[in-house]
Amino acid sequence: MNFLRFVDISACRSFLVTTVYKKCHTPSYVCKPHAAYPDRGGLSVSRPGLDQLVGEVIIERLAHTTLPTASGDDDRDGVSAAMGRITAARQRLEDLARDYGAGVLSRAEFHAGRTAAQAAIRDGEQALGKVNRSSALKGVPVGDHAALRAAWDAEWTVPQMRAIITALIDTLIVHPDPNCGSRFRPERVEITMKA
Repeated sequence: MNFLRFVDISACRSFLVTTVYKKCHTPSYVCKPHAAYPDRGGLSVSRPGLDQLVGEVIIERLAHTTLPTASGDDDRDGVSAAMGRITAARQRLEDLARDYGAGVLSRAEFHAGRTAAQAAIRDGEQALGKVNRSSALKGVPVGDHAALRAAWDAEWTVPQMRAIITALIDTLIVHPDPNCGSRFRPERVEITMKA
């Protein structure tokens, strides 16, 4: 299903991306290495197994809970703050590009500033996802297990599933297992739900 792609879910606190290993044609999520973070990279897990586990956790959570309603003012304030951070970070990106083009910044300074601004944009976008929890769950048949299963399996789009995952899951960590490579085992997965 590939609905976890670019969700922050790994032991190295990085984003997992989708790949298919040529040897076995198994779709997997992998933690890509990053030059600035030598401790990242190398983790992989079978995509179908992880997708199925997360789907089951989400369906069970929605089937056995009632969700609090967020006040409109709280959402509006949170959205405004997140949008403000995103707008400021985008402005910093433009300023960095202009300063680098004018020779005011070195290449290293430009890349460091760009990395920080991009991280601020990503954090702001994640905050928007958290603030918009009530929007993500609007129209979801909470408490109806059969309807939730049907919607998850056939009705909801990948972006809807990602929004629901972001609204309900606080952390989803896949731990490395040197003995099983990318093979899926539920014991490797640690999920913390939001209150």
